[in-house]
Amino acid sequence: MGRSYCPYCAAERWSIIVALSKFGNFSGLTYMLSSASDIDPSTPTFSFVHSTYSSQYVSFVSVETQDRSKNTLQVPSSDEQNLMNQWDPGGAIPFIDVGGQYVVHPAPSSPTLHSGSQYDPSTLSGQNWTQIGIQLDSPSSTVAQRINGAADTLISAICKIDNGQPDSVCSQSYAQIAITQAPIPDEPNAAHRAVQSRPGIG
Repeated sequence: MGRSYCPYCAAERWSIIVALSKFGNFSGLTYMLSSASDIDPSTPTFSFVHSTYSSQYVSFVSVETQDRSKNTLQVPSSDEQNLMNQWDPGGAIPFIDVGGQYVVHPAPSSPTLHSGSQYDPSTLSGQNWTQIGIQLDSPSSTVAQRINGAADTLISAICKIDNGQPDSVCSQSYAQIAITQAPIPDEPNAAHRAVQSRPGIG
């Protein structure tokens, strides 16, 4: 769950796309920028609003509640809103739930860092989609390390709840990142776990 104007959502979408592309295919993705007046203005990203995702392993539901001008865009269902209220009482966005077993949270040492994103959106500042895409093909680049590092935690969470399928993905080292168990705010005994950034990717 996110908002179109949000730079943290903009950054995390790159990692979501990289991660989910290992399990299926997107169609209908469109280019989009985060708000021009927010922190890290006009961060290059994509919109999920009119896209579709197909996979035999994973289903993906995206809810963008506001557009770039903060007007209402999509309305979450009551179940979706209750899920966010329960596991993300602080309202950090983006809010990502993986299979009802994992949620993305900032690391406990920096609970407000990057809102709900796993890395700093400024990594993408001043660049366009082509420039970012070129750097994604260079594993040593900062852009690749940030986007792919965050994607790896999502891939690893998906593989854990999908019984390691498909093996062609889940047997890879990038799909075997240790996911840290951590208490969810106000839910110290919760079954959900926090998918946290690995040291060095934020």
